[in-house]
Amino acid sequence: MKIGVTIEPYEGIAAGHLVPFAKAIELDHIEINVNILPDIDGVLENIDNLTTTFHMPIFDVEGYDPGSKGKKYAKKMDEIISFINKYHKKLNMLYTLAHPPESSNSEFNLLIERLQQVDTPIILENIPWQPDSEFMDFYFKAKDVLGKQLAGHAIDGPHRFLTDTENWLDVPEELTKEIVYVHLQDTGKEKDDHLPLGQGEMPYQDFLRFLKRIGYKGVINQEIKPKGLDIVSIMNSCLNILKIVNKGRFLKLKAKYAIMKPIIKKKIREAAKS
Repeated sequence: MKIGVTIEPYEGIAAGHLVPFAKAIELDHIEINVNILPDIDGVLENIDNLTTTFHMPIFDVEGYDPGSKGKKYAKKMDEIISFINKYHKKLNMLYTLAHPPESSNSEFNLLIERLQQVDTPIILENIPWQPDSEFMDFYFKAKDVLGKQLAGHAIDGPHRFLTDTENWLDVPEELTKEIVYVHLQDTGKEKDDHLPLGQGEMPYQDFLRFLKRIGYKGVINQEIKPKGLDIVSIMNSCLNILKIVNKGRFLKLKAKYAIMKPIIKKKIREAAKS
């Protein structure tokens, strides 16, 4: 099982300067997005054996997605697709991840057309407040068109929790069989807060136990945005995962983190200053 975290520029610190911290705390994977494009050289310089996933733009963040209509969005998407196809091997890219269309300006057919241009396997993520029936209609319709290019379902646990806090772990069997990638972070019940595990209201332990029950062995990527780039909360979040899914690795990293915390915190401060 791979444990990862999303990497993007933070308060003036370029993405390339943050990648070494992911390696220092012994993560296996990073998720990247359009925000790393300006610092691709820095990311490549530090990537080494880390694997990656590229998260396509989403409407609520970038204001467009792969299905967005219009010339300016076509240009943006052409640039992103060219970037993925140029760098996916150097970035050890496992997948390109996309959401269902989330605005009236986004079309299913255009989304699929653009995903077909990507030279990596595709994974599709569930979004908040969308019932399973609607997501499954989208997912299996996309699977019919994408065929083997669709690697599977990227299950976002917090998105399921926000959609239905009572039944969020009742994942339809048809979707369970498709899971190849996981998004995990803590959250409240009103919006997707992207908190380190243990700082929200979601019973994340139950989700991790669900993954163990189904025999999941892939990537668990944390989409967390700790305040002030708090590296200690990131470490603790990683430990909260490993405590349930890999006790041996948990004990090893718990001991290592105890020694590393002051050193890493100092280096983060130095990176921010520079």
